Amino acid sequence: MDDRRALGDATIYVTRREREVLIELCRPALADAPFAEPASTRQIAAALVVSDAAVKQHLLHLYDKFAIDGELVVQVE
Repeated sequence: MDDRRALGDATIYVTRREREVLIELCRPALADAPFAEPASTRQIAAALVVSDAAVKQHLLHLYDKFAIDGELVVQVE
């Protein structure tokens, strides 16, 4: 099942797993820490019981869907 979200004039389709990855990625920021870093690939993988490679693949798909330039993304290991 896809979640559908509007971004500007475009509709972005996010899979259930991509949504779960986004939630885990942002979870530290939701904890109200003043300078929270996003969750690492390893932390996301552990929370979702998947491999690091699977998380990286989902993140790449999300970067593509949201038109995020890969050169601007800092990988947290």
